[in-house]
Amino acid sequence: MELRHLRYFVKVADEGNFGRAAEALHMAQPPLSRQIKDLEDEVGVRLLDRTKRGAIPTPAGRVFLREARDILARATFAVEQARRAGKGESGELRVGHLSGPGAEVIPKAMGLFRESRPGVSLVLNELSAADMAKALAEGEIDAAFVSEPDDNGPYGGMPYAPVVRYPLLLAVSAGHRLAGEERVKWRDAAGERFWVYSKKSYPDYAGWLTGVCRERGFEPMIAGQVTSSTAMLTSVASGGGVALLLPPYACWAPPGVLLKPLTPKGPELEFGLVWSPSSAGPLLDAWIEALKRAAK
Repeated sequence: MELRHLRYFVKVADEGNFGRAAEALHMAQPPLSRQIKDLEDEVGVRLLDRTKRGAIPTPAGRVFLREARDILARATFAVEQARRAGKGESGELRVGHLSGPGAEVIPKAMGLFRESRPGVSLVLNELSAADMAKALAEGEIDAAFVSEPDDNGPYGGMPYAPVVRYPLLLAVSAGHRLAGEERVKWRDAAGERFWVYSKKSYPDYAGWLTGVCRERGFEPMIAGQVTSSTAMLTSVASGGGVALLLPPYACWAPPGVLLKPLTPKGPELEFGLVWSPSSAGPLLDAWIEALKRAAK
């Protein structure tokens, strides 16, 4: 059974006559009669009574007519929705993001995106770095807001659009010896113990921090591991260590945590959007544009 069979049947029922229905469908009457007979054979019941007055739906035909109209309407709606989605006017975009780096950019981008794509559902998924890579690889999300990907990392070979760059800040407790400094010298941070993310949550963080510190002439001591940004800030607030964080974390910092600029200025971290090639299209383009506008 095909949609055309349903359209033929509905037209005959509406016209009440095979001849008028055939004319409206721009086809000859004999082929139309055969199509309706094939439909009745497939359904297994007579759908139309052929009389001298025309074609009248049987009781079974009236039930079938109601359902056929519904199916055709839904099929038309599906086509319209698909076309709108193809133009970026509707649909769903699933975006993964880390808890902290997008805190300034993503809320602004969401407002801009809604203005340009009011019919689109934007689904945000806050994930750890490890879970993000897995979700993107398995198609659970369409794109991910991440730090600049390494060609040899989990996002190697995927399209990437840079969005924003952040300087590194040193997070210290209010009672810390460096809390009164307007800018913290790297050499003054050399004797501190640093909190790091666990390998399970952020596999590359500890290695990255070690590399940054070594470039500034010291080997970092580790205070302990945490699994989230909230835990990182809480651990710093306890006075048991410091952490390298980014400006967006300032809005999440609990009372008693200060984020200090470092001097000489440390490396800036770039963040942007990486996506699966199969997700490319108008929706993704609109989201990238919204992110870039929000970062200005």
